[in-house]
Amino acid sequence: WPASAAPAESAIEAAKRPGDRLRILVVDDEPAILDLLRRFLTAEGHSVSTGSNFPAALDSLRREPFDLMLSDMMMPGMIIQEFLRSVSEEGFDRRMKIALISGSFQGWEAEQLLAGRKIPLLQKPFTLAAVRRMLAGVAAREASL
Repeated sequence: WPASAAPAESAIEAAKRPGDRLRILVVDDEPAILDLLRRFLTAEGHSVSTGSNFPAALDSLRREPFDLMLSDMMMPGMIIQEFLRSVSEEGFDRRMKIALISGSFQGWEAEQLLAGRKIPLLQKPFTLAAVRRMLAGVAAREASL
């Protein structure tokens, strides 16, 4: 990663209590995005699992607890509304934070889906600095609960 994109202390480290690390599930159908986020988040000290589609993500959520799920919004096989409904019906959203990634889901569609929900949206293409800011925001919300 370029030195300019990585401050001496990451924003998530500043927002977390010492020794904490997040258990993060990253869900994306693009292998390069999955690999980038897995490597970056692992280097930041987090425990990372990955899934390449919504059904795989639900299987992972049923097997182990996570602090955060970072998921692409548009993948084949299931629409995001159906996926988020399943996440909510099974209570996963009460035990973890959710952040979404999208390259094409914008404007009123995103506003309609996210209305009333405190779900950060990370737009593709994103920078690693933007991922850090999103994680810091998630950690800050967690600390204020």
